[in-house]
Amino acid sequence: MNGFSYKTIEVDDSKAGSDVTLAVNEAGNEISNDDYRIELNGGEVEITNLKTGVTYTDALRFSDDSDAGDNYDHSPMDNDWTLDLDLNNSLVTLEKTPTTQTMTMKGKWLVPANMEERAARVVSSELAYQVSLSLSNTSEVIGVHVEVDNKALNHRLRMVVDSQVASEFSYAGTQFSEIAREVNPPELKTWREDGWLEEPTTTEPLLNTVALKNDDKFTAIFAHGCKEYQIVGKDFDKIAVTLFRACGHFGLPDLSRRPGRASGTPNKITPTPDSQLQKVMTFDLGIVTGDHYQSNQVRQQYVEFATETVFYHEQNLCRAGEYNISFFATNPLRDQVPANFSLFELENTDAVFSTLTKAKDNNGYILRTYNCEETAIDAGTLKSAHGYQAQEVTNLLEQSQGDVTPELRQGELRSVRIA
Repeated sequence: MNGFSYKTIEVDDSKAGSDVTLAVNEAGNEISNDDYRIELNGGEVEITNLKTGVTYTDALRFSDDSDAGDNYDHSPMDNDWTLDLDLNNSLVTLEKTPTTQTMTMKGKWLVPANMEERAARVVSSELAYQVSLSLSNTSEVIGVHVEVDNKALNHRLRMVVDSQVASEFSYAGTQFSEIAREVNPPELKTWREDGWLEEPTTTEPLLNTVALKNDDKFTAIFAHGCKEYQIVGKDFDKIAVTLFRACGHFGLPDLSRRPGRASGTPNKITPTPDSQLQKVMTFDLGIVTGDHYQSNQVRQQYVEFATETVFYHEQNLCRAGEYNISFFATNPLRDQVPANFSLFELENTDAVFSTLTKAKDNNGYILRTYNCEETAIDAGTLKSAHGYQAQEVTNLLEQSQGDVTPELRQGELRSVRIA
């Protein structure tokens, strides 16, 4: 589809379509497209980037450890026991369509039911899981869908992705840029001696993306709701994304990572049993690998990954039940609109789309884009069949800031009036 457009698809269910292909379910342990081949062998996920030739063996695992913390901070228990969880003994099914392939693995992990069992190295609680990896012919992103049914208390489940990139820094997305963070700051070793009130944790906030990169390889994780990550592994080459933390108190005093003071209400310990998350939970993430990391390209892929397709179904008569039902028209359009329409397109630019909104003074539209790179890029050319042109640059209050220049500066966030 063209930029900023909609398309109408008419379905005539009285005719059998010759180009309709139903999804095919089959047994197997491999899916592929032009970008990746994904295999499950002995419980280990192997991802091969078919364009770079790099194979990521044992690329995806899960980690379960204790959570003796509160609603503010994770804190491990003394004598913690971390379980390394793979996908061995999973029931594997494949679903294939002409444009997508999905491999789904179902099974159960055994984890400690509580911290007492973890201290005794006992597992009795079943953690049912369903992990789906999806490939699309129109995307370079590996879709990851995780569903778990949690019955255990005081623990943390993380998805761990092996990047094969030994790192000193992680690169995490902010709203309009990215930030480099040390993966192993020296203060971790001396924070108590230096008089710090709490540990300078390497569990970092996750807004949208996080990546590890070097000169010839990178791995990026896209999050759709998961809010923290940590770089782990002997060589700091693995990205651990927290799926959930099950804990039971609003604020606790004297945690191992935050000795002495309590967060929240300092004079009262407040139980929060709902935060033990005794329920079925689902998580959606994405994985991208490549040879040359480009901030704008990765962010564009994230925007596509995180944006849901907007659609609605218009139907006058329903014949699905025993009787035909005529629908009442709801909010009918005042004017006739074309079946297909594109407002405009922005071409020849690596800028990342932020938003398009109608101007507050009703004078056209405000298009906002930004540049994550450390160098200037082309701002692009507006193409419209309806006469729209880029009129001026505005600030966030939509006040004029002058003419539109042909370049986006390093780190620039630009709002342009389109009229």
